[in-house]
Amino acid sequence: ALSIPASLYIHFVRRHRIRDRLLAIADRRQFLQQTFLFGEKVAHVRLYQLAMSIEEEILPAGLVIDREASATLYLIVDGKVRRYRGDILIAEHGSGDYFREISAVFRLPTPYRFEIVAPTRVYKIPGGEVADMPIVRWKLLEQRKRMDRQAQG
Repeated sequence: ALSIPASLYIHFVRRHRIRDRLLAIADRRQFLQQTFLFGEKVAHVRLYQLAMSIEEEILPAGLVIDREASATLYLIVDGKVRRYRGDILIAEHGSGDYFREISAVFRLPTPYRFEIVAPTRVYKIPGGEVADMPIVRWKLLEQRKRMDRQAQG
């Protein structure tokens, strides 16, 4: 690893005015590390790469996201989202949870629709960034099986 004096690093950050960007990336990486999907067995370098690729968006209450295909995994920072299969409520998601995983990561049609219950801040993660992470794919598959069993009653 490259070792540089702290004073030189501080000078570089100030000169290039990247402090806010570095802090935002650090906050995102820390949030990812606290989630079910990314909290264990994901290398710090990989979390940093994900944190750099994330876009943030606020979804308004009342928005309904139908079953259209999406290449984006949504990770909830704060807010509330309901997952339905037909008219049956399957799950309510909050901070640290995710949705749109089936179409984003597995490139399959999703049987779910999602309703944004309260204004919801999300991190939008390109599905391709997650698709090559075996531990995350495994967790997504396990959660999907659980939700499918729940939907069948």
